[in-house]
Amino acid sequence: MKIPVLSFAFFFIAHFQLSAQPAWKIIPPTNDLTYRYALVIGNENYQIYADRYTDDVLHSIYDAEKFRMILERNKLVAKSNISFYPDALSTHIKLMLSRIVKLKSQDQDKIKAELIVYFNGKISYDEKGKLYLVPIDATENEFFFSMSVDELCDRIDDAEIAKAWIFVDATKAGNKKTESLLSSLGEEMIPPGNHKAEINIFLAGSNSIRNYRNALKTEIDKEDYKAPDLIIESPVNEDILGSPECMIYGKATDLSGVFTVAVNGEEAHLNVDGSFSAKTILEVGENSILVEAFDEFHNRSERIISVDYRPEKTVEKTPEESTASFFAVLIGVTEYKDPMVNDLKGPVEDLTKLSQVLNEQYNFKDENIFKMYNATSFDIIDTLKYLEKTLTPDDNLIIVFSGHGVWDEASSKGYWLPADAEAGNNLLWLSNSKITAIVSSLPTKHTLVIADACFSGGIFRTRGLPSGAGMDILQKYESPSRNAMTSGDLNEVPDKSAFMFYMIKYLKENREKFVTAEDFYYKLKIPVMESTENIPQFGKIKNSGDQGGDFVFVNRKTE
Repeated sequence: MKIPVLSFAFFFIAHFQLSAQPAWKIIPPTNDLTYRYALVIGNENYQIYADRYTDDVLHSIYDAEKFRMILERNKLVAKSNISFYPDALSTHIKLMLSRIVKLKSQDQDKIKAELIVYFNGKISYDEKGKLYLVPIDATENEFFFSMSVDELCDRIDDAEIAKAWIFVDATKAGNKKTESLLSSLGEEMIPPGNHKAEINIFLAGSNSIRNYRNALKTEIDKEDYKAPDLIIESPVNEDILGSPECMIYGKATDLSGVFTVAVNGEEAHLNVDGSFSAKTILEVGENSILVEAFDEFHNRSERIISVDYRPEKTVEKTPEESTASFFAVLIGVTEYKDPMVNDLKGPVEDLTKLSQVLNEQYNFKDENIFKMYNATSFDIIDTLKYLEKTLTPDDNLIIVFSGHGVWDEASSKGYWLPADAEAGNNLLWLSNSKITAIVSSLPTKHTLVIADACFSGGIFRTRGLPSGAGMDILQKYESPSRNAMTSGDLNEVPDKSAFMFYMIKYLKENREKFVTAEDFYYKLKIPVMESTENIPQFGKIKNSGDQGGDFVFVNRKTE
C-alpha cells in the first residue's frame, strides 16, 4: 500500500537535524554514574557467519570502540557499566538488557537508571517500515533473529529505565553510510508507541525513511481488543502428504495491523496485505501444525491443522548392502588458548581410542575420520562446511565433541568451547543453534551428534524414546534422522569422562551386527548414571529435517 507524500508530512512527526555537533554531546554529564549503563555494538564481519551478505560494514568495530572511549574519557558512563560487543550475536542485546532488568529487585524509588545504546552495523526495514538492528549471525531478511527498535524500546520500559539514548549509526544492506553520528547529530526519530521512559533515538543521516506503521496507527483507536482474523488456505485439515517439507499458506487481517504470524513457533514470511507463507518439516505419521497471528496490541488468534506424512515407498537396503559411506568428525579439546579456561586431560586421548574402534571394527574408513584435536571455531565450521559440499544424501555422519561446554540461562542456549574460546566472551563459542543450523544443511541420510559437554537444552525437539521406536532396523535406516546424544543435562562434565569410557567400551565389546543410536544410548545410560551425577540425554534435533529414522552402526567383526 502506497501512502501519499502529503499524508506522511501530516502523520509522521520527525525532524532532520544534521549538524556539526556529534551525537554524544547531547548526553548530559552527571555526578552519579552508578545507574547509567551503555551497550556499544560494532558489527563488521557479517560474511564470517553468513556468506549470503554481499559485503561487510567497514570500520564498524573501530567506530564503536571510538564511541566507547568517548563515553569513558568524558565521564559519561563508568567503565564497569559499559558493555562493548564487537560483532555481536543475536543474544548480546538481550543479555545486556537482562542485566539491567535486575534493578527491579532493588528500591526503584531511589533508582533512576539511564541507558545509552550505540549500534554500528547493518539495519533493515520490513514491509511496514519497522526498523531492525541486524546481529552478526542473521541476514537483513531474518527479522525473527534481529531486534526491532520497537522491541528495544519495550525492553527499556520493562527494565524501568528512566531515560535512554539510542544511536543507530548503521546502514541498510546495499547502501553506504554518508554521515556518522560520531561527527553529526543525525536525524531524530520519534520512539514508536507510548513509553514510560524518556527515549531519544538518532539515526545516521543517510538512513532517513518514513515509518509506515507509526503513520498509519494515528488513524486507529489506541485500544484494540479483537484478535486478528486468521485463515489457513493450504494445506487443508487432514491432508496426506508424501514429502516431509510442508508449505503453509494463509492470510491474517486486523484493523490495527498484523504484527507477526508464527507457524509452530517459527516466524512466517508476512506480506503487507496479510498473506503469509512458511515451511515446516513433518515427522512420519500425523502432525499437528499450530499457526498463530498477533496484532500490534498483542491480541492473538490461532488455528491448528492436522497433516499426515506418509513417505513414498522405496527399494529398501540394509545398512550393509548400501553403498553409502560412514564419516566421523571427532572434536576434542584439551588445550585452551585463554589461561582463564582450564585445560582438560581426557578428550584427545578418548577420541583417539574412539577413532581406532570406528576404523577397525565399524564401517568408518580412516580417510573418512576427521580428527580435529584442539581445533579453533573457524577450523570446526570450515570442516563442517566442507562436508556440506562433499557428502551425499546416502552418507552417514557422526559428530563427536569432547571438551568444555557452557549453558547460558539468560538465552537458554548451550555452547561448545573450541580451543580459541575466551572466558566471558561468547563470540567464538559454538552455540547449539549454530550446530543445529549446520546439521540441518548437511545432505546426509543420518547425522548423529554426540556431545561430551554441557550441550543439552535448546538442541532437542524431544528427548528419550523417539517416535520411531517400534520400527525394525531396516525401517530406521531407510528413514532419514537427525539425533543428538549428550553426556549429561546441565551439570558440569568431569575431566575424566565416564560417558566416553563406557561408549568406547561398549563399541569394543559389542557383538551385534547392527546397533542403532537409540539402543546405543540405553546401553550407556545406566552405567553412566551409576558412576556419575549426570543423566545422559537423547533425542531428535529440532528443526533439522528428522524423519523418524536412526543412525545405525555396522559392526564388521561379527560372524
